[in-house]
Amino acid sequence: EPVDKGIEACGATWHEACFGCASCGTPFNGEPFNVGKDGDRRPYCKKCYVIAFAPKCKVCNKPMQKYVLTDSGAYHEKCYRESTVDCFSCKSRIEVATAVDLD
Repeated sequence: EPVDKGIEACGATWHEACFGCASCGTPFNGEPFNVGKDGDRRPYCKKCYVIAFAPKCKVCNKPMQKYVLTDSGAYHEKCYRESTVDCFSCKSRIEVATAVDLD
């Protein structure tokens, strides 16, 4: 059946009603979407994209949008604070960290 009003995205043409998240199936209805990575060119809603592709916390292994990046890995800020130590003498953090926000 020919596509009357199609959407061209992710290297394909879709019926408007068929164009939705590759994971949960929710239609985009003109809303922004994310394209998978590492060869996965399918469209994802923001929530499913984060679950599938965002870095995972080194402590709790849950996906992160905002995180602390250190020499030893990436952490949720709370997980990082709970898993690092302060210098006994000066009370400063032992690791060097960089804050990252994917938004």
